[in-house]
Amino acid sequence: MSGMDLSGLSVQAYGLSQPQDYADQTIMQDDPYNPMTSSWTCEYMISGAGLIEVSTTSSESIDIDLYLIHDSDGDGIPEPSEMIASSAAPSADEQVSVILPDDGRYWVFVHGFGIPDGTSTFDCTVNIINGNDLMVSDTPAGAIMADTPCDFTVTYTAPDMVGEYDGMIFIGPTSAPEALSVPVTITTTETQPPIPPVPVPTLTPHGMVLMIVLLAVAGSVALRRRE
Repeated sequence: MSGMDLSGLSVQAYGLSQPQDYADQTIMQDDPYNPMTSSWTCEYMISGAGLIEVSTTSSESIDIDLYLIHDSDGDGIPEPSEMIASSAAPSADEQVSVILPDDGRYWVFVHGFGIPDGTSTFDCTVNIINGNDLMVSDTPAGAIMADTPCDFTVTYTAPDMVGEYDGMIFIGPTSAPEALSVPVTITTTETQPPIPPVPVPTLTPHGMVLMIVLLAVAGSVALRRRE
């Protein structure tokens, strides 16, 4: 419900997907004044994503910086002018995020700003929320008057693999569709598979027909073969 009139309501859903975790990655002492010398990089092709979120941490006393680069000119070469997000705190705990990123090629650069021993390790998590397992329906059409409740429906298709999956829903007026972001987490658990039918052994020799007759003889069941 909004306190102002809206010309229309936009609801967009993305996901479900899982973060990519990189543990115990090697980082070197890089040129502290040139992020393009980053000794750890990773490339991604992204399409239809709602969010890119990257974070780093380390148990070591090191200073690393984090950069996200988008290949905006499509030449396949990362350039300083194409950096769209950065985090340069004086530690290893860094984080960057971009909502509703353009499709295309992206690079994550982890830059060894201050590595006292010359080489160290860090952990990195890259969460790219995309996919069409979350679906929106019954979105109100047309203008919405102020203080008027409105409903819509979000459904999802559970992934086949067991685990925890992330999604994102953006809600807002058509002029600012990302005004409100609602994170979604779906946890799938293993279900008991159906019991397969027990195969019936073949009792019929080649060229012979069996007639199974149930005979209640002294509480037993007998098979009578007719040749």
